[in-house]
Amino acid sequence: MIAHIPDAVQHRLDPNERVEWCGQPRQGLIFRPIDGFIIPFSLVWAGLPAAAFVAAIAGGQFGAMLPLLLFVVPGIYITFGRFVVDIGVRKGLHYVVTDTRCMIIGTRWRRVTRTFAKGRGDYELVEHSNGLGTIRFVSGSAFTNRRNPFGDWFSSFEQIAEASEVYRLVRATGPSGDRPPHWHAP
Repeated sequence: MIAHIPDAVQHRLDPNERVEWCGQPRQGLIFRPIDGFIIPFSLVWAGLPAAAFVAAIAGGQFGAMLPLLLFVVPGIYITFGRFVVDIGVRKGLHYVVTDTRCMIIGTRWRRVTRTFAKGRGDYELVEHSNGLGTIRFVSGSAFTNRRNPFGDWFSSFEQIAEASEVYRLVRATGPSGDRPPHWHAP
């Protein structure tokens, strides 16, 4: 049984709906594989124009500053700001598996509740080297199945503990916990 169900989750439950699991993504700073490319690229993107911006200020060339800001501001966001946004969004995320559905509830910056069918869909379990796992809810549409390289905030249970057990709950069908026909015990 779940010890504590947050208010953000409680308000979104249907009458008689039973929570089987509730959790949150890993908190704090997360580096993803794509950061190995994006961080050096963004340092060049923002660094060179920032140096030119400082030189323009020192030389009194105020007309040259505006075009340089078009590179500096996005570069600063890509280098640092996106991590702040990612930390903030993940802090307000709640992941829920009930007896009938799976939910991702966002309570900060983007208030959203996204629901996925339990036991009737394609799911992907990715086990990470840090012992955590990610469960992706895969849809059939190329337009809704796009992956965000900065975080799958509203399409996956990202970086959760006990991911394989939660994956079993997600794949289970119906209130009785019956397994889908293609499921086989390990």
